[in-house]
Amino acid sequence: MNVEKSGMKIFRRLITIIFFVPSVVLGQLPETKNWISTRHSIEISPMSPVFKIWAVQFSYRLSPKNEGILGLAYANIKYDEGRSHAPTLLIGYRHFFWKGLHLEYQLWPAYNAYFENNEVAYYKGFELWNEFRTGYLIDFMIGDTPVFINPQLLFGFGLYAGNKPESFKKQVENEFLFVYPNVFVGIRF
Repeated sequence: MNVEKSGMKIFRRLITIIFFVPSVVLGQLPETKNWISTRHSIEISPMSPVFKIWAVQFSYRLSPKNEGILGLAYANIKYDEGRSHAPTLLIGYRHFFWKGLHLEYQLWPAYNAYFENNEVAYYKGFELWNEFRTGYLIDFMIGDTPVFINPQLLFGFGLYAGNKPESFKKQVENEFLFVYPNVFVGIRF
């Protein structure tokens, strides 16, 4: 294992501890109000510049324990031998098990214009990615505005990648499953 991969493992573990330990502790505090009476929310991730995936998600509370999610995203990820340029639609479902503890599933259909550095060419095609997420949504108020923080751990992999160069296929084979801690912040209305 090289130094870069072991450093990334340490970084992932550290971020997981930083986000999940406080969320579990804060989740044990008594609720002062029921802010879940609002059915709509919009959330973004301040981690977007780190991952090079920018997303805005709209959530609709279907019932007290279920939310539907729609959103838009743009992935601009640099790989060893190229870069993705993928506008994406995201569709998801979130189920709450206990207070803010939840599991979530998202599908990310995308149209990727992947740029291959060695060939100096774009490979355009459809992709389909999926993510499983677990996290703890923490609701609170800023003034009269209901807001939340949603630390999550993401597990995902590609389901389909059309029209990609061999260099991309080798990269994905070597890193089939991605696992990342992330945090989202949002506003309810």
